[in-house]
Amino acid sequence: MTTYREAIEKITGHPVAIVQTGTLFEIKPFPGANTTNRIVARFYMQVFPACCGACISYGAAVYAPYLNKGLGKLLNKMRIQLAHDCRRKLIICTDVEKNTHQQKILKANGWQKATSWLNPRSHNDVGLHYRVTGDTGMQIGMVDHTTMNPLHIP
Repeated sequence: MTTYREAIEKITGHPVAIVQTGTLFEIKPFPGANTTNRIVARFYMQVFPACCGACISYGAAVYAPYLNKGLGKLLNKMRIQLAHDCRRKLIICTDVEKNTHQQKILKANGWQKATSWLNPRSHNDVGLHYRVTGDTGMQIGMVDHTTMNPLHIP
């Protein structure tokens, strides 16, 4: 069975290191990889305040030259698996509704829109999405390559 890390490496074409610093998860080229890029992607995850059965995913980004290769969709699935592995039943996120790439990723990975509103500060239409977690059929297959500890949601 392919792991998420192996699938990421297949897309990027080089070995990657997964580094967790608190709520920040970064996918970086493994030291010595044949690339000048310093970061592949990043996202944040944390337990929902006052409810340990849910978590929040935010700040997801994939960096050039890794855009439009399916990495966003894959990393979204990986976050669902990570939440499941950490015994979180629900994962929640918001996004700007004009971000069509993110809308496609959320839809493809089974997220439901709970509501939307006009953010009075940013003047963006924002959607609140949720998904019940579950086994995605792929193993995370990774630890924090700095500490060698299993990844977790703080």
